[in-house]
Amino acid sequence: MLTRVKRLAVVSVLALAGASLPASSAQALVSYTCTSGSRVYFGDLLGYVIIASGCTPGGPPGITIPGGTYSCRSYDGTPELGIISGRGC
Repeated sequence: MLTRVKRLAVVSVLALAGASLPASSAQALVSYTCTSGSRVYFGDLLGYVIIASGCTPGGPPGITIPGGTYSCRSYDGTPELGIISGRGC
């Protein structure tokens, strides 16, 4: 179970990430390699959520963080700032 502080931190990062990647092409276009990131379980409704930073385009399809490469149901982020998040990973 997540602590309130950790949950608040994740929600804050998602809010800061703000700009969504286009939903129609997100699955095909998302390919980022990130220097840091976390994969956190949010229960049955959201599944796993990835919050990553230091991201640059490229690599295998999905989001690559030090723990592995993950494909997600939806993606958000601000690629210009190197911040990417994924839900349902």
